[in-house]
Amino acid sequence: MLIAAVSDVVWQAIIGAVVTIVLAWMQFRTKQAVEQTGKDAATKVEEVKATLEESTAKADAKTDAIADVTDKIHTLTNHAMEIVLDDLATSKRHIATLTGKKEDMEAAREAENALNIHKGKQAEVDTLPT
Repeated sequence: MLIAAVSDVVWQAIIGAVVTIVLAWMQFRTKQAVEQTGKDAATKVEEVKATLEESTAKADAKTDAIADVTDKIHTLTNHAMEIVLDDLATSKRHIATLTGKKEDMEAAREAENALNIHKGKQAEVDTLPT
C-alpha cells in the first residue's frame, strides 16, 4: 500500500526521471553509432584513395610503356622509310647515269628531293623534347 500512498506528483517526477535517463542513454548510444559509422566511412575512404593511387600508378606505367613502344616503332618506321628513299634515289641516279635521258634525270632529282625532305623532317622530330 505504500506505492498507492505516493502522490501523483511524485509518480510524475519518477516517470520523468526514468524517461530522461532512457532518452539520455539512447542519445549516447546513437552518438556512439554515428561516430563508429564515421570511422568506418573514413576507413573506406582511405581504402578507396589507396586503391585509386595504386590504379593510377599502374595506368601511368602502362601509358609510359605504350609511349615508349610507340616512339620505338616511329623511329624504326622513319629509319626504314629513309632506307627506302635512299635506295630509290640511288637507283634513279644510276638509271639516269646509264640512260642520260632528261626524264630519268628529273626522276632522280625528285627522288633525292624526297629523301632530303624526309631527312629534314626527321631532323626536326629528333630534336623535339620527349
